Amino acid sequence: MTANFTTGQPEPQNRQAKTQCAVIICLKRKVVSVVDRLTSVLEQQVEDAARVTVQSYGIMQKQFDGYLVVTCRSGFPAAFLALLHSDDGVEEFVVFDLIERQQQRPETTSEEGGARS
Repeated sequence: MTANFTTGQPEPQNRQAKTQCAVIICLKRKVVSVVDRLTSVLEQQVEDAARVTVQSYGIMQKQFDGYLVVTCRSGFPAAFLALLHSDDGVEEFVVFDLIERQQQRPETTSEEGGARS
C-alpha cells in the first residue's frame, strides 16, 4: 500500500500499474544480504523473473544506511509487500507506481520550412 501524501492514510495499490518501484532502507552492514534475499524471494514470487530489475543499491551518503531500489513490471506481489513489513533486515520502505511517459513525436516541418502545429 502507498500513503496519500495529503492525509498520510494508506491507499490500495493500482492493480493496473505497469511498473512499481520500491525503495528499501536497511542497515549498511546488511545491504548485500538484504539485496540478495529480497531479490531472490521476489524473483521466485513472480511468473517471469525478467519482470524484476534491481535499479540500484548501496550506502547513502548522509546517513550511511543501506538502500535498495527495485522495480517490478505488473506490480509487486502481495506476499513480497508483506515480507517488507516483517523482514528484520528492512528498516523502512516506500512503494510507488511508475508512470510511463508517452514518447513525443518529433516536430515535423512543412515543405516551406516552417514548423507544423
